[in-house]
Amino acid sequence: MRCCRWLPILFLTTALPSQHPGDSHPSAKAATPPAQAKSQETTQAPAQATPKIASPSQESAETERPQGVAQAGGPTPPVYQTHLQLPPVAALDHIRTGLARAQAARAKGMPIPAPLTRPSGAGRYIAAVLVCADADLDVPSLFGVLPKDLLVFRVPGAFASAEITALIEQAVANEKLSLCIVLTHTQCRSLEPDQGSSTAATALARRGEPARTVAQTRQLALPMAQAFVEREHLLSLSESLRAATAKDQLRIVAATADTKTQAITWHTTRVDELPIAPVK
Repeated sequence: MRCCRWLPILFLTTALPSQHPGDSHPSAKAATPPAQAKSQETTQAPAQATPKIASPSQESAETERPQGVAQAGGPTPPVYQTHLQLPPVAALDHIRTGLARAQAARAKGMPIPAPLTRPSGAGRYIAAVLVCADADLDVPSLFGVLPKDLLVFRVPGAFASAEITALIEQAVANEKLSLCIVLTHTQCRSLEPDQGSSTAATALARRGEPARTVAQTRQLALPMAQAFVEREHLLSLSESLRAATAKDQLRIVAATADTKTQAITWHTTRVDELPIAPVK
């Protein structure tokens, strides 16, 4: 009887699955190393989308809209651009300002002040000046600018020619020249009717005949008439200069210098001083 009492216990002991690590019983679950389990979880986990973080440059590109680009359905904002070429009226204003500063210094017996800073958009020259060779004038000092800022032509009577016109054309086309000044002067001997009996003297006398005629018919001072005549002569010699003046890319201004006082009289009209030339 005692042996029969222990038989169920022995049977249960032998029937229970072994918990030994090396047991290969079918119902035993194989142990998985921690590292391998972690890798399996990583591979089996669904891929999560990585949030996209915009860089500062991208944020600024998205938030800032280029100037002049309108939003959908909105008005187009204005675009402001600097002048690529010095406007003629700005060039004339610069020359007049330099002249006024130089004249004020001379009146006080003081040295001529340093030239003003070159205006924005100026090319190689601020202005071209056609002046009489007989005029005793230091043109750059007179206008209070550096010599390199002026393209100066010194010829008798400030007479225009095809050669001078060609150089002005090149300066307008290649050097952004926007202003030309025809500068005559008082007591100009080149405009007198009697120049002598030689062939050259006779030719010089003939060159001054149109100005003497205009001065008489329009009751103008002879230097003023000469400045107007040579201004029109320059335009008549060049189709490109006429086109530039029509587009207000160039203005040819007439003026007269008093050789005694070095005062300048501008023979400009209201049209010459407008910021934008009116449509003709």
